[in-house]
Amino acid sequence: MTENNLESSTYWLRHSFAQNMLESGMSIYEIKEMMGHKSIDSTKNI
Repeated sequence: MTENNLESSTYWLRHSFAQNMLESGMSIYEIKEMMGHKSIDSTKNI
């Protein structure tokens, strides 16, 4: 936990980044490539 009692992890940071890209209008396929996922199914689970 951090100083302000918020948990953080690399997973949480990557998830938030991908979610923000999706909400800004990027396609799931663009996000897949940026995240380095081999399978689109991995990206769909964000």
